[in-house]
Amino acid sequence: MWTTVTLIVTVLIFLFYKSNYRPPNFPSGPLVLPLLGNVVSILLYTPQVAIQKMADKYGGIFSFKTFGKWTVVLTDLKLMRTAMADLTFSDRIDLLLFNERDKIIMGKESDPLGIIGTNGEVWKNQRRFTLRTLKDLGFGRRSIEPIMKSELEELLEYFTQRQGQKLDIGLLFNRSIVNVIWALVIGKRFSHSDARLQELVDKVQKMIRTFNPFHPALQIRWIKKIFPNLKIIRETEGYMTDLLRFIEEQIEQYDKETGGAVDSSNYIGAYL
Repeated sequence: MWTTVTLIVTVLIFLFYKSNYRPPNFPSGPLVLPLLGNVVSILLYTPQVAIQKMADKYGGIFSFKTFGKWTVVLTDLKLMRTAMADLTFSDRIDLLLFNERDKIIMGKESDPLGIIGTNGEVWKNQRRFTLRTLKDLGFGRRSIEPIMKSELEELLEYFTQRQGQKLDIGLLFNRSIVNVIWALVIGKRFSHSDARLQELVDKVQKMIRTFNPFHPALQIRWIKKIFPNLKIIRETEGYMTDLLRFIEEQIEQYDKETGGAVDSSNYIGAYL
């Protein structure tokens, strides 16, 4: 019996040591559980709160592990700027959510699409086109100010008409932000009373609120195969599908309105 107990304890100590081993000069971080890593402490809170707690304890750069994968987090602005300027840090992690998004868009298994989920030459080409197009459209320049001014004027008018009423300030500001982005993306904006704007903001907010890249169901492929109706999977993929469908409908409508003509006055037109 003691031999068995000794063997079990030895194996546990070995697994604990191996799980917590960090290479030389690797950022410090919390203790890691074998197999699970730090996923338990992350799931106790939202990812934002969990990471903030780690940052408060370990500083502007730290590491943690989920299911055998190390993650290094930068919260120091100076370090973030340095990392962002170095192509060594440009690769994206392989997330199941991005795979599902690409499958929804293409209707089948697909190579990574867009900017967020791609690497290498595909990412470089997409990034180069996006930065050049947005710059031509006024992003980061004074020429975008009329769009922002129009949003501000309508927002102030909205406040004026509803003096004394309770308002969701966060929602209203999100409407304005989304509207400015939408004006660059597709060349038009929505009135604050337009139900389509509310629909778009709702879908974006729900998508952001449910997104948790460290959740086991979004990290381990076999979990979805065995439990396809888990709430986190159902909600995340459902909101993502709704958002993609809304965008697709807007692009189809835009294509009809322009008659397929070349139009580089917005991002969608330039891309098409």
